[in-house]
Amino acid sequence: MKFLALFAAALVLLTMGCTQPSPGPIVGNDSDAHGCKASAGYSWCEAKQKCLRPFEEACQGNGPNQGNCSASAGETWCESTQKCFMPANEKCPQILVGNDSDVHGCKISTGYAWCEQKQKCLREWEETCDGEARNMTDSDAIRMAIASPECSGVGKLTGLPAYNENTQTWWIDLMPDAPKAGCNPACVVSKNGTSEVNWRCTGAIPPQ
Repeated sequence: MKFLALFAAALVLLTMGCTQPSPGPIVGNDSDAHGCKASAGYSWCEAKQKCLRPFEEACQGNGPNQGNCSASAGETWCESTQKCFMPANEKCPQILVGNDSDVHGCKISTGYAWCEQKQKCLREWEETCDGEARNMTDSDAIRMAIASPECSGVGKLTGLPAYNENTQTWWIDLMPDAPKAGCNPACVVSKNGTSEVNWRCTGAIPPQ
C-alpha cells in the first residue's frame, strides 16, 4: 500500500514537470509582422509599403481628405472627383492626365462630361443631364484641373479649391515639378472652361 502511494505521488510530480504554462501576451512587444508599433497607432499600409498612422496619413494615395473614407462602410477614394464614394452605388469617373478627353470625346478640362440620357457631352451647371440644374462645384474644378495639360503639366494638385467670388474662379495649390524661387503656384479654373497656372511670385527674382 505504501509503495502504491509513493508511486502515485511520483507520477503526479512527473506530470507537473512536463506541463508547460500557456503563453500569455508579450508585454512590451506590440509590433506586428511588419514592425509597425500598434501602441503608437501605427499599422501596415500595403499600398505605400510602410507603417503609418491612418489619422495622420491616408493609406491610399495622397489627395486631400482621403483619410476620411470609411473602408468598413465600403467607401474608397475617387481621384477624379476628390471625394469618397461607394463602388457598389456609384462610379468614379476616369481621368487620364495629359489626355483630357474621355471615352466619349468629352473634354474634361473644360468641364464637359458625358450625359447618357441625352447622349451628348455637356456641362451640368449650364445644362442639366437629368433633374434640376446645379452650380459648378469644387469637384468639377478639381476634375478640370487634373485633366488640364496647362496645370497637370506643371505639377501636382496639393489642396482643396478656394473659390474667388469676384473673378468666379477656383484656385488650387500646385506643387511644381520645377519650383521657382519665391513662387507659390496655383491652378486657376474658371466656369468658362479655361485653366491656367498663376505662379503668385513675390519679391525679386534671382538672376539665372
